[in-house]
Amino acid sequence: MDAQAPGSALAPRRSECGQPTRKGMPCRNAPFIWSSHWPAQDEPGRCGLHLTKADKSTSARWRAHDEAAASELWDSARPACWTWPEPDTLCVSTSAWKALHRWQDQRCAICGRRGELVIDHDHDSGLVRGLLCSPCNSREHGTGPWARYRERTATQILGVEIRYQDKRLGGGAPDLKEFRSRLAGLADEPCRRCANPKGDPCGCPPYFRLSAWRIASRIGNAVLITAQLDVNDISHVIRTYFQGEADLEGEFVKDLVLLPRLDYIAGKWFGGVLEAKQTPIESRRLGPSDPFPQPRDDASKINISLAFAGRLVSGLGLAGLTGLHNSDLPVQTRCNGLVTALGLRLANDVSDARVAVGMDELEAIEHILSWVSLHLASQGWEAESPEDGPMLVEAFTRDAEEIREIRKSICLG
Repeated sequence: MDAQAPGSALAPRRSECGQPTRKGMPCRNAPFIWSSHWPAQDEPGRCGLHLTKADKSTSARWRAHDEAAASELWDSARPACWTWPEPDTLCVSTSAWKALHRWQDQRCAICGRRGELVIDHDHDSGLVRGLLCSPCNSREHGTGPWARYRERTATQILGVEIRYQDKRLGGGAPDLKEFRSRLAGLADEPCRRCANPKGDPCGCPPYFRLSAWRIASRIGNAVLITAQLDVNDISHVIRTYFQGEADLEGEFVKDLVLLPRLDYIAGKWFGGVLEAKQTPIESRRLGPSDPFPQPRDDASKINISLAFAGRLVSGLGLAGLTGLHNSDLPVQTRCNGLVTALGLRLANDVSDARVAVGMDELEAIEHILSWVSLHLASQGWEAESPEDGPMLVEAFTRDAEEIREIRKSICLG
């Protein structure tokens, strides 16, 4: 077969590989990019698929070398603010904010680019670290200059201390270090994780010291006040009327409603905060034999009144307290979980004095209220105040029956 003419459709272009494919056609792929500092290529112009074995080995070896060198250079890279000249002195009359803005001069503290900047603050201490561009602020947990920036921030270089003002809280961001230092004085509930007694601090996260009854009381009060004021903004009520809470539960409810950020909530309430002294008691943990149904994320929702939601929160708190009094950890744990879920609903899904609740959540609440009511009535359980036992049985039975009727009407409809 005659060779193709240079001007024919099958002739390879100068920017193409040109090596024959399995079908005998010239390869149209672009040549492999060979860096200038690599050793000379055996057969230049070939694409990555048609490199010789020697060229493939050389390119793999030198690419790994370049990546390691780039990684080492990246890890040693310094944030831009480290290279800026430090002011000799700060004017006494100049505020810390003005000094920071004047020194950064619309430059990102990490990459140094000019433009619109946002405030970067330490979620642990509540203090401002500097001004960053949006891309750098979103990658503040990265490596290289981001990691080195956290070691010595812009405000530390200037020697100023600025507390971040959070509009959702209506004031300064909380100092989690201060919270942890006073945690021992707030540990007035037995730990549900390691069973340390009341008043004896442990290394478990603060969440395991929370009382379902107190959480329910805080949320229930907020719901009732919101309903009485005829407003739909529970966060405004908590921000306005619940500033003086001095217990863990009050602080947890405020954080849950006013600062519903996973990183903040997880770091403060679910992370280790004290020296570890953990002696888990496996027999008291929730096991696979747990009789209560788990809510599902994909379940349908219905709207219930704020007043009824407040009753359910209070009922769950009392049920959890009753479970704790009778040494039933699964009941208290599930009540805590349901109260937290309802609290999130009240914070985010309130409209026209009604709140959206999942059908599966209502089923779980009905189940646990019926369970506690049955055990109080006929299984030998005792209420914290024995004289309140009959009243709790009646209240739990009534609320469970009302939930049953709601679910039944939805199914029939």
